[in-house]
Amino acid sequence: MKKSWAKLLANRTVTRLQTTKAELDNLRSIVTRSLNDVKAPGLSADARFSMAYDAARTLSLIIALRWIPPALGRRALQHLRGS
Repeated sequence: MKKSWAKLLANRTVTRLQTTKAELDNLRSIVTRSLNDVKAPGLSADARFSMAYDAARTLSLIIALRWIPPALGRRALQHLRGS
């Protein structure tokens, strides 16, 4: 069954949360740092993958901070913020 964001919001399956510019800037800086670290000479393929994966995970966190199921609440991702 296909649901639109409008329906998910109306049913309170997800809620819109306020995010600050500083919070998003911090997450974007983590992405930039991780992608720059990938270019460091002498790293193993595993280390490069780990850093690139961290950048992708952080990008997904930017989206997750905006759309979290109410049952979980914002605290569900507290341990990931600013990591």
